[in-house]
Amino acid sequence: MGLPFDEGRVGVLGCGIIGGGLLKALHAKGLHCWGYDADPDTMRALAREGIELATSADDLILGSSMLVLAVPHEQMPALVQYALALSDTAVVTTTGPVFAPLEALPLPDDHRARLVIGHPMCGSEQAGFAAADPQIFHGATWVLCPFALHAAVHVSQMVDDTGAYTLFLDARSHDESTAYASHITHLVSAALIQLAPPHLRMRTMLTSGGGLRDMTRIADGAPEPWISIARDNRNNIRQAVDDLLVMLDRVAEDLERVDLDGLADVHTLLAEGQRARAALHRRRWSEAQFVPLQLGADLSELYRRGRDGMLLRSLHFERDDELVGEGCQPA
Repeated sequence: MGLPFDEGRVGVLGCGIIGGGLLKALHAKGLHCWGYDADPDTMRALAREGIELATSADDLILGSSMLVLAVPHEQMPALVQYALALSDTAVVTTTGPVFAPLEALPLPDDHRARLVIGHPMCGSEQAGFAAADPQIFHGATWVLCPFALHAAVHVSQMVDDTGAYTLFLDARSHDESTAYASHITHLVSAALIQLAPPHLRMRTMLTSGGGLRDMTRIADGAPEPWISIARDNRNNIRQAVDDLLVMLDRVAEDLERVDLDGLADVHTLLAEGQRARAALHRRRWSEAQFVPLQLGADLSELYRRGRDGMLLRSLHFERDDELVGEGCQPA
């Protein structure tokens, strides 16, 4: 489904792996989009792709019907406020990993109605426009936290154009979930790659196989962005760390008292992990089956569907401002 703006244009500010991939995806579909990045090399790369360029961030903000902010997390709050104040009409959406600081911004009601906090769940340890791949969004979950229904629908339709599916979650639910799904995985990956004591590290590297490589892939990512993420979602991340330590303590105790019970806690951890991995594959990487939905005219219905784990697509208004679309409840 195309964007709902007959005369509109999607602007993307920040053209790294997410913003650049988004521009490539929208441009490939022939949609009216343009971008701006502070890095001159990135701007030249955009031009080589045939993507329209803004002359400045202000030019982009003022000339866009929808503005996608794909900048580092620590820059997002100030930029959201600036963009909403500069443009009187643009719907502004974000692509950051923590929602609470944005939800807490002291915005006027008319500004908040045009804000849709967002997070495409398809990042990578890589960075920059050179790593941007429009296919990264295909089949991915794109979490949205809107404050007004029409802005929510506009951004969800843009999400459709990337091949991703929308999941509506409030800020607290998103930040709790991503602490377990994303944030702790970076910390564990970094810890695991340096877990062996110094005198064993070379030997550990030489005897490693695919397991260590796969488990530590995201340790390749730059550490700087994760400092502000850890700060702003510290309570949820701390809870995830505590929960992980409880599981590992059970394993340590089982190994300590090994006898004829056959390492019951170790077996339980591995067996339940196998089942959880299979469930993850079914829910995230199996082909989604969508059915038509009547969604009324209330934003709360979208959040209710999200809490139930329903992915949505093809949202649009029919007569009398009734919202319809398609939904998928993963198995």
